[in-house]
Amino acid sequence: MRAHPGHRPARMTGWSLVEALLASLLLSAGMLLLLKGQASARAYSDFARERAAAAVLAEARIERLRSGMLDAAPIEAHGAAVHGSAARDSATPLGPKADAADAGLDAGETTWHEDLDSSRYGFRQRVLSGPEGPLQDIDLQLRWQDRFGEWQALRWPARLAPAQPAAALLAFSAQATGDVALTRARHAAIPESARLLEPGWLAFSPEGDPAQAWLMDASTGWVLGLCELGGRSVDELRVADIADCRSRMVGGGALLLSGEIRFDLEDSPSPDKPRSTAVPLTVVLHLSDAAASPAPPHCVSNASSAVARGLPVVNYHCLVFPRGPDQRWSGRSELGGTAADPERFRVCRYSADHDHDGRISNPEHPLDYLNVDGPMTQQNFLVIRAGLPCPGGLPPDPAAGRLLDLGTRPHQPPE
Repeated sequence: MRAHPGHRPARMTGWSLVEALLASLLLSAGMLLLLKGQASARAYSDFARERAAAAVLAEARIERLRSGMLDAAPIEAHGAAVHGSAARDSATPLGPKADAADAGLDAGETTWHEDLDSSRYGFRQRVLSGPEGPLQDIDLQLRWQDRFGEWQALRWPARLAPAQPAAALLAFSAQATGDVALTRARHAAIPESARLLEPGWLAFSPEGDPAQAWLMDASTGWVLGLCELGGRSVDELRVADIADCRSRMVGGGALLLSGEIRFDLEDSPSPDKPRSTAVPLTVVLHLSDAAASPAPPHCVSNASSAVARGLPVVNYHCLVFPRGPDQRWSGRSELGGTAADPERFRVCRYSADHDHDGRISNPEHPLDYLNVDGPMTQQNFLVIRAGLPCPGGLPPDPAAGRLLDLGTRPHQPPE
């Protein structure tokens, strides 16, 4: 059959090979840009996480130094070279410029490494000020490698007062250049070892209670949750655990009471430089309004570990569940165990009118607390031999390095 003379065949439509190749190139370019954007976002996220972890480690170091929890040799050495701490890993340098410096550190300088969140951070700590002043300037520098192998750095300068058991004092030095972190986004009563779970929430595992961690509100310092660790460490807690921790809290929350217990069993005990090691003890908190509290106080300490290791200080932490509507508590803290034996020991408390208002308020460690409405730290004790008077303190003298009155008062037995 012949086609009609006026008939034209239909035009074929579709993609030519060139058009298909161009479309593929455009699609590939778009995918590459998308992947690059995701990689950049991941890199920025990793950097933010690593920098936050570096800031946590730096802050922890400064807090330990100011509270006397760490060996202060690098700070007190002044003229002696300090070639690293026990935690130093000499096989891994701080960074590409640190190899030569590690071979001969400057006087008053030390280096070490710490691991956090699957990253290794190198530290360099230098003492900048000499022994002539009561305050010492510390320059703490951290370096770490990011996921691309690039070295990142953070400086954390600080000014520390000499270690004083009655209170921890810290003033950051002014620095105008470089990447410097100077602030802390959490309540001052939260222990420095508390781990950040998410903004606003920290988890703290007190020594002496390895089965439990306390969930703390970052802005108020209140304990608003109890986390059962079940064999985990506090570092293994996740954001998903917050709801479960909060469900275990009794009442509306608990207030923290914490401090240190030091020992000087010499004939002339010294309140500012105690010279003896720990003796067995417990910490007991007696509430004067216990019937109104939703639960009894819970106190833990590292006394067993301190005695076994011959340490000079015991750290204690108590959870106090305040009475109903006004959310306050009143009572007295005491030592139990061997340290409470009146035939062998006397318990003194560090206490003075630091604000010069004519009275000993709750933060200044009275014999009896009255209507406490917030967390309190540095409620410290000194254990001396029975029959000796509790040593008094000298008035503050910054030129001599005394920033506080470190006097003590009788606590067990009271005056």
